[in-house]
Amino acid sequence: MGTSGPAAIIPGPRWFQYTDPDLECARLGSGTHLAHQEVTPFVLENVGEFDLDRASTLRSLFMKLNTGLKSRARTAMQRLGQARLRRGPADTALEVAIALEALLVDSPGEHTFKIGLRAALLVSNDLEQRRRSRAIIEAMYKIRSSLMHSGQSSDTCKVRGYGDLKTTEIVSEAMGITASVIQRVIGFGTTLDWGAIELSSPA
Repeated sequence: MGTSGPAAIIPGPRWFQYTDPDLECARLGSGTHLAHQEVTPFVLENVGEFDLDRASTLRSLFMKLNTGLKSRARTAMQRLGQARLRRGPADTALEVAIALEALLVDSPGEHTFKIGLRAALLVSNDLEQRRRSRAIIEAMYKIRSSLMHSGQSSDTCKVRGYGDLKTTEIVSEAMGITASVIQRVIGFGTTLDWGAIELSSPA
């Protein structure tokens, strides 16, 4: 699955044939068909090796979640998968924002602040890494807002504490952070108490 590595999931063709030759002759239509995919990329980039063991472990943990959390995690994974297929960084940012909000928002208001903080707390125990993760998520939201309000985004965006970075680099890093968030939430196996987590430093 796309959450276990920087990989996009593309459905391949399926083929069906009856072993009984009479049934096969009586069947109408072709045995080969393709599943429709809402977002289809123009090209597939080489993103490195896929961690099959991690994917298997994540799947097992996902299946143990309660219905509500499983639904939210599924939405987050689907949106992250679509983010990996998008061409424009602003469109990618939009998908990533939905993925994060599905898991990290429990009340209205101040989404950028809450999601940046909560994502940073989950992905690392290192203070500098938390600072960067929060800054990247905040910048990603700027890119998303630019798309929603003006219909476009610039090639660069200011990242708090790190200067101007390319939007492509920001959304790419944001996708990695989002994958880590999804993995951690699924690993916890239960709905998180953000009131307690925000006042502590979870391991």
